[in-house]
Amino acid sequence: MRAILLPTTLPPGYPGDLAHDLVLDDGTVVRVRPIVPDDAAVLADEILTADSETLYLRFFTSSVRPDRVMLDRLTVMDYRTALAVGAIEIATGTSVGIARYAEVDATTVEVAVSVKSGWRMRGIAGHLLGVVENSARRQGYDTCLAIYLVENDPAAGLFARRGYHVRSTDRGVVESALDLTAGVTSA
Repeated sequence: MRAILLPTTLPPGYPGDLAHDLVLDDGTVVRVRPIVPDDAAVLADEILTADSETLYLRFFTSSVRPDRVMLDRLTVMDYRTALAVGAIEIATGTSVGIARYAEVDATTVEVAVSVKSGWRMRGIAGHLLGVVENSARRQGYDTCLAIYLVENDPAAGLFARRGYHVRSTDRGVVESALDLTAGVTSA
């Protein structure tokens, strides 16, 4: 299933200024754009076809069955208290990654990022994370919170490189935070 490069129906508040093309080191071009409700079918397909390790590291379980409630939570948003941006390879329409934030409280958002196997270690995760961090900052949030499994070394490295500091580790889950008031994060 091909992802939508440019949505035709834009929900209220759609932040079109976040849409842009990213050129990877090898010349591959990916379109980065905010997720819309019409992306639900592609997202469901991505979850259903993801390998068990990807599912485990992202959802903390290796078996995820997306239902309407889950897909609505992941694709229907107000773009202020919840935002998701996806990366789509332009040449094939293949969805390659996604990052999101969701409000925890008036000052904090929780962030998450996932990049498809085979597309990792190419700068996509850091770029997508930078887009959601900068958007959260513009929306007035002070802190980005990342929660990941202690064995997820790639996530630990990514968040550390982006300036997140570990707050706690409990029952195999790490909580780290980025102070958005400390400076500007590049995408």
